Amino acid sequence: MLKEGRSYEVDLYQAIDFINNQATEWSIENKQIFRGIQDSEYESFQFIEPSSHERTSVAVDDNIYNVMVDNLSSWKEYPKRHHSVYGMFVDEKFNNGKDATEWVNKNYNKNLFGYVNFLIPENNSLLAVCPSNDFRTSLQAGSGRGVKIVEMTKIINHMNKHEYGNKLDMGKWEGIQKILNEFNLDKLTSSEYYTYSYDNLIIKMKESGYSNLLEFCNDGFSPENNEMELTNYSENNINTMEGYYAEGSEVWTDADCLIVSPKSMSEVLEHL
Repeated sequence: MLKEGRSYEVDLYQAIDFINNQATEWSIENKQIFRGIQDSEYESFQFIEPSSHERTSVAVDDNIYNVMVDNLSSWKEYPKRHHSVYGMFVDEKFNNGKDATEWVNKNYNKNLFGYVNFLIPENNSLLAVCPSNDFRTSLQAGSGRGVKIVEMTKIINHMNKHEYGNKLDMGKWEGIQKILNEFNLDKLTSSEYYTYSYDNLIIKMKESGYSNLLEFCNDGFSPENNEMELTNYSENNINTMEGYYAEGSEVWTDADCLIVSPKSMSEVLEHL
C-alpha cells in the first residue's frame, strides 16, 4: 500500500484516450490487476510512468532485497522493481464497474491494502508475475528449509553493522555487492560476529556447492528457481494466467499505466 506520489491526475477524456490508443488489450471483461493506494477513495484517474521515478521503500530491509533483485544478473530480463509499479493480479472477471467494486469491497481490507484501484498497463507491457501474493515471502535460496530473502537481508544488515561499522550504503548495490563478494564460507564460519542466523545459510551454501555468497544469492534467488514468470500484457495472456491465491498474485511492471478508482470505472465504461 502506498501513497502514490509518482502518479499525476488526468481527466476522463485523457483516461479514455489512453485506453483507446495505448491500452486496447484491456477490457473490463478481462481478468484484472488491482493497485492499493492509501488516499484515493474519491473518484479519480491517475497516470503513472514508473520507469521515470525511483521507488524507495520506507523499510531498509525491503530496499536491500529490491536492490539485490534489480542488480543480480539472473534477474536482468525482469522489470527493475525500483522503477516499477506493483499490483495484484486476481483470477476474476467482471461485467461492469459495479461488480468489480463490490468484489473489491468484499475481498480487500483497506487498512492493509489501501483503496483498491484498477491498474491498466499499456499494450505489451512486460509483466513480472510472482507465485504468491507477496514477493518478499516467495524468494528463497536452497531446497527444503531454504534461506528466505528476508533472512538474507537481515544477515546483510548484521554484517554491515558489525563487520563494516554501518559504513556501507545499503540503498546502493555497491555496498551490498561488497558484502556478498567478500563473504565466502571460510569468512562466514570464522567471523568474530557469528550469529545463529548464519547457520542455515552455511548449510545451504554447502549443500548447493557454493563458497561465494554472491554466486549463491544470484543462483539461489533466481526467478527460475523461485517460479517467477515473465509475460507481456495482452488480452490472451492476462486471461490465461491463473492466480495462486484467492487474494491474487503480486505483479509488477515498469510500463506506463492508468490507475482508475472503482467509483470512476462505470464512467469510463460508458465512454468506451
